[in-house]
Amino acid sequence: MKILIIGSTGMLGNQIVKFISKNPAFTIFATYKNLKKKNSLYKNQLRKNIIFKKFDILKSSDNFLKKLLLNKDIIINCSGLTKQNSKEHFF
Repeated sequence: MKILIIGSTGMLGNQIVKFISKNPAFTIFATYKNLKKKNSLYKNQLRKNIIFKKFDILKSSDNFLKKLLLNKDIIINCSGLTKQNSKEHFF
């Protein structure tokens, strides 16, 4: 089964990748935006069933996104923009 996880370097995304990748029946396509962050999160836990793809949802073309989504059985979106250091409150 092919699983796409968008946002694999975020708080939720990296936990999902690590959990699902324990099952060798799954091939995981994990997207990342920042190479240094990806390397620091996954340096000791790389498995053969994880394929990383560089993807910036704000800068990538529609064609790249279509190719990324093509032939995947499950798509999990963990991407999000947050202002963690901001003093703005949205509620």
